[in-house]
Amino acid sequence: MKTLRITVLNLVIFILFAFDRLIKFYLLKNPEVIRDFKIFTLQFWQNERMAFSLDLFGSDSQKIISAITGVVILFLVYITIKEYQNKKVSAAIFLTIIILGALSNLIDRLAYGGVIDYINFNFWPVFNIADILIVVGAAGYCLKQFDIKKRTSN
Repeated sequence: MKTLRITVLNLVIFILFAFDRLIKFYLLKNPEVIRDFKIFTLQFWQNERMAFSLDLFGSDSQKIISAITGVVILFLVYITIKEYQNKKVSAAIFLTIIILGALSNLIDRLAYGGVIDYINFNFWPVFNIADILIVVGAAGYCLKQFDIKKRTSN
């Protein structure tokens, strides 16, 4: 039963990754499309900088951010394998969420020269599903680590 649950969770994560890629592909082909959903707007936005459109590396931003992201993804894959080997499945799931979010944004940087963002709430920087995956995965992993440390210290 546990194996089925892990498989389903990984499948859901992959579906979210694929959905993010499909929306990006659609908006790249139709950048003029704007869909207003009352709460937010779906529109094409190319972010050539970092999170929140920060520009820390100047003209070499894409190369530096892509290289750092690639190294971080490889490191996270290594940690994920270790977590699975140590039977820390929920930690591995959270890391998988981060990896697929980061991978989607890395694909954008390498293929299009910047991350394709599309969710606009008008009061927050424009973002995408991959960004949500990264934030949710990182928050979940951190909370899991705090929970593990709390249990072992008692």
